[in-house]
Amino acid sequence: MTLRKALCLVLATTGLMTGTAHAQDRPDPAICERLQAERGLPMAEPVSLEIPASFSDRAVQTGRWLATLNANGGTDCTFLGWVITAEPLEALSDRFIGFAWTGYVTYGYTLIDTGAGRMTIDTGSRPVFSPRGDRLAFVEVSDVRIAFKGFAVYQIGDGSFTPLHVDTFLPYHADWRVDEWANEDCILLSAVPRSRINNDYSRLPDAERDRYVAGRQNGWRLSPGTQCPDYP
Repeated sequence: MTLRKALCLVLATTGLMTGTAHAQDRPDPAICERLQAERGLPMAEPVSLEIPASFSDRAVQTGRWLATLNANGGTDCTFLGWVITAEPLEALSDRFIGFAWTGYVTYGYTLIDTGAGRMTIDTGSRPVFSPRGDRLAFVEVSDVRIAFKGFAVYQIGDGSFTPLHVDTFLPYHADWRVDEWANEDCILLSAVPRSRINNDYSRLPDAERDRYVAGRQNGWRLSPGTQCPDYP
């Protein structure tokens, strides 16, 4: 699968819609409410998303929408209609906020870029930032239908948020994880082959994990191993 096609799969799961108005110092929920009426989106019982008090000037829920303030002083709208339960909204950095959610036989993690990138994607699981915060990575593979399955690395620029690598064809293992960024150019990951636990997920905590490496030198493609290559 090409990067362009894989990226389309990621973006197809998002609920970001943007209302452009004069610059404000807090989000305008009326913009999101108008989008609901204009687009005739499905009416589901709204989830109650917990928004910390420290976020009150950056995010507000209005019915089935999360309205967030972007760096340009406008309001971005994330649709929550498919969400049944959600963990509290959290700040991952000064720029990125997100929340884990579950739906009907599905789940994911919604990542919102409130900076100049102004993008919302579903990462499947909570993303992990590189040591300098210039990149982030996420991985998720599941038996159930989820918003994103695969492994991805994104570059964070001053005015951009772009994919460096998206792979939606990983080995069908359980409990994929981004264990850590060894450095800015190398990621260590791990997972458990399903044959090793015989589909008994209670055995996961004690199961031996297979180790993988992904780095800039090989285009961020996964390969078995535990050592980062040397970079010029």
